[in-house]
Amino acid sequence: MEAEAGRPANFCDSQPLMPGDIQTFGFLMVLNGGYQIVQVSENVEGIFGLSCESVLGRDFRGFLSAADSNRFMQTLTLADVEVPVMTLQLSFPESDTCFFASIRSIEGNDWLIEFEFLAPDDMDTQLRKRHRVAKAAMALKQCQTVSEMVEKAAADIKAVTCFDKVMIYQFEEGWHGTVVAEAAESDMDFYLGLRFP
Repeated sequence: MEAEAGRPANFCDSQPLMPGDIQTFGFLMVLNGGYQIVQVSENVEGIFGLSCESVLGRDFRGFLSAADSNRFMQTLTLADVEVPVMTLQLSFPESDTCFFASIRSIEGNDWLIEFEFLAPDDMDTQLRKRHRVAKAAMALKQCQTVSEMVEKAAADIKAVTCFDKVMIYQFEEGWHGTVVAEAAESDMDFYLGLRFP
């Protein structure tokens, strides 16, 4: 499948991390199979008061409590089959801060982890959302038809994200698509069955 002329659909996946282009509400890290930090976004210095150079090469587990370290290592075993999401409290000289961490398995035994700030009072909300997403994913596995699955997915995505409208497209070659499912507020226009462009 081609995303645009001459580029495969997974082109963005192959792009290197670009220091300085990370959003300010979080940071990125890459760990090798031994939990050693091998890449980190430059903004880690402004967040934790440690230079990138002083973070690189360190064992990531050293920034975690023993309980979070054990939970983190157990979670990594899931990253080959799903994108695990968890909350972690990181301890740096400047602060102990809670983060929402999204973990992806990348080349070899490396792990890309995206961290977003998480206020302590948001932790319960995030965990409830994660539970809701996990429950929705399990319900999708029970669907008997593709039509049933996309209808359920649209409704669940709308419920979790609180968006006014969610549409699911089925794409053809040339990136023309048909709206095959949607969930929307009752006062909105519906596009089910319409083709774009």
